[in-house]
Amino acid sequence: MARKKTNTKSNYNLETFTRHLKVEIVGFKHELQTTQHHLAYMIMTNNLDRRQHNLLDGWLYFPYQTLEQHFGRGGFTDVNERLGLFEVTSNWHSGKSTKGYRLSEYADKAFTKYTGKRISGYSKLTYPDGTSMRTLPAAITSQDSKGITSKATKKKDFKSDVPVDVEMLKRLKKRFVAEQEAIDNKVYNMELFFHNHPDMIKKTEDNITSINQILRLAKNNVKSDHVITTYTESDAGRLYANNINLQNITRPIKQAALHGLYDYDFENCHYSIFYQLAQRAGVECEHIKHYLDNKREVRQQLASGLGIPLPAVKQCLIAIIYGATNTKYWKGAITKTIDDPFKTNLFLEYDLVKGIFSDIAEGRKAVLDSWPHKTTRGSFRNAMDKPIKWYKSEKAPKKKEITPERENQILAHLIQGIEAKIMNMVIDMYPDKLRLLQHDGFVTSEPVDRKKITDAIYNETGFIMGMSEDRIHIQHDFLPQQFN
Repeated sequence: MARKKTNTKSNYNLETFTRHLKVEIVGFKHELQTTQHHLAYMIMTNNLDRRQHNLLDGWLYFPYQTLEQHFGRGGFTDVNERLGLFEVTSNWHSGKSTKGYRLSEYADKAFTKYTGKRISGYSKLTYPDGTSMRTLPAAITSQDSKGITSKATKKKDFKSDVPVDVEMLKRLKKRFVAEQEAIDNKVYNMELFFHNHPDMIKKTEDNITSINQILRLAKNNVKSDHVITTYTESDAGRLYANNINLQNITRPIKQAALHGLYDYDFENCHYSIFYQLAQRAGVECEHIKHYLDNKREVRQQLASGLGIPLPAVKQCLIAIIYGATNTKYWKGAITKTIDDPFKTNLFLEYDLVKGIFSDIAEGRKAVLDSWPHKTTRGSFRNAMDKPIKWYKSEKAPKKKEITPERENQILAHLIQGIEAKIMNMVIDMYPDKLRLLQHDGFVTSEPVDRKKITDAIYNETGFIMGMSEDRIHIQHDFLPQQFN
């Protein structure tokens, strides 16, 4: 079967890694160039959060459509049988779950050996057809995730080179290596290293690997000390970074890599947008308003009262607005995040949390009922003019009833469309200062005018958005004195 045409510039590999696999993996060098590229890309990006399976802990997720595009129908299964790179589950849970993938011991050993090697010399960056990157690519790929021309593709002035503070990353790596040695030597009195970050213990090895990946990508022959970062537009219009990138990486690593730059965040972006949408639809969400007015106090109260880390509280609250249910079902987003049935129950029984669930249920219905941008067949178009059907199946059901699950998906699509529109406005205003895009914020090389941005957003969309500004620096307790 012919493979679908894909954007060949949306991902690249380190040429040194592909060469490494030709030596370490028997038979790898005999595969087609494009096959080598896509396999190397799958292995190199195996530790990214977006790769993790949402139901199977420790397993990865690769959409079957992507595998067919890259290898042809059945092609991945054939090459994997030849090379033995991935363990693969069968479909399970009544056919409702996608397959899980994880590196075989053989492939993991090759990956670990490469990321742990001393970096010597510069590496070329290569595309699927084997050609090398010569100049910086456009930051935003010409096609979106469905192969359709991107809405943001004409923003040519936004650059794809993200500066990296290599020396600060090396200092942080020393800290994590010392941490790993303490773990390996079973030194349990590790206050010197962990301070107020006990959750980092389990992540130490992954952090070392991530730093090594960033350092290797920064040692490229196109623009040294920079990570080349391109973005692909999603179904909803959001811009997701490709390859190994700094968009969704562990906080201390991001702080070290972007040390000295300026970080801007749209304050409580998801809830702020929803609250204003509900207001426009005639619903006053009192509990959400209380949360918006007292964000830090609410999060801290939940964290200290329930014994849940602050990042987990924030993640659970965001999950609610994106459709997490108020049940203790084992695979639910909140249950998985808290990872403690008793604390999960306490969280869900918290009065404000129950009130937020109630506000979202009422507000969601009003927002969807009053949404002005619907097609004649009932599909919804968001602020980026990206459509979503009111039904999920291939064919429209005879009875037009939007299920609660689909309502949540449509609401998320609408909120993300507004977020994307706001981010596109920022790109238009400061293309030369932008260094990294995040979904509800961005990083710049110099300070920008927050009032100018929020005024422009209000004039264009009618939304009132708050913005925070921080000079990026790594917390002092992640860089002990002995590593200075």
